[in-house]
Amino acid sequence: MGTLSNLVQSYIAWRARRSARVLDYDWTFMNGDEVIVHKGSATIRAERSAQAKAEHEKNMEKVRAARQLADVQKAAREQAEAAAKAPAKRGRPRNPRETPEQVLKNLSLKQIKTALAPHYPEAASITRKSAMAEFFEKHPEAIGLL
Repeated sequence: MGTLSNLVQSYIAWRARRSARVLDYDWTFMNGDEVIVHKGSATIRAERSAQAKAEHEKNMEKVRAARQLADVQKAAREQAEAAAKAPAKRGRPRNPRETPEQVLKNLSLKQIKTALAPHYPEAASITRKSAMAEFFEKHPEAIGLL
């Protein structure tokens, strides 16, 4: 009797596999006014995959925004740390109403050239204070950079 039981079980399993294969596609059935729609596993898998991809993309947008914000905050923090580590300017603060003559008298030529070099590269080649005075006559806005 053990073999008959095995035979029945294998037939039931075969029938289940066959019916699963036969019915594993998209089909629609009309029962009067009622429409019965069956979706196969491939369709369900594709829909779930598309939904998962859309959700993943939405979540990644949030992650990208958070990473970008973190990068901006890190850059600001590094800039603040660099500014804190920068050596303090020596000497007295400059009076904004100083004339070019007073600036030339109070600062060395090297200090003036260092301050003007990023904005006026031609100032680096000046070798005398009299030439620097002529430069200030041509570029009066350069005094504000000191």
